[in-house]
Amino acid sequence: MARRFVGVLAGGLLVAAASLTCAPSAAAHDDEVISCHGRESTHFSPGKTLLPRSVQARANIDYTCTDGSGEAGRATGRIAGQTRTSCVHISGGLTREVVTYADGSRSVILYTDDTVAQVANANVVLFRGRVLEGRGKGQQAVRRLLLLDKGLPTACLTPEGLTDASGVVSLRIEPV
Repeated sequence: MARRFVGVLAGGLLVAAASLTCAPSAAAHDDEVISCHGRESTHFSPGKTLLPRSVQARANIDYTCTDGSGEAGRATGRIAGQTRTSCVHISGGLTREVVTYADGSRSVILYTDDTVAQVANANVVLFRGRVLEGRGKGQQAVRRLLLLDKGLPTACLTPEGLTDASGVVSLRIEPV
């Protein structure tokens, strides 16, 4: 039974990872789709240990975004959030992201809902929220993340815990 669960979960992780590499076209207007994909580096403070505790998560993201004309541009994302987490369990919290596009415009997003699947050092997270200000204001935002913890799993046994992770991410902002 446990082997079947791990197999199903591993298959789900592969499907989630594959979906992160697909990015539909995007547009620069508030009533059109904005779609980005990229790589994320996350830092946890304090680090994740075996026992759940409140952790501050900060992330830097390098995105490639495509506008309605099909032209790709660079963007950066910055995340700040609070979560209750451990090396074996993650439960969500409020997360705020600021995306800055190549033209200098920004989207400020508040994610209020998340779904997490965790196997060993792999975390698949689906965030849902709204754009509070800037480009896409009032639209829904969906963020998919496949994050791998950096370091040895034995770091979970130390007071410092696992402090860093990285992975692939996609972001889609679209009309409600």
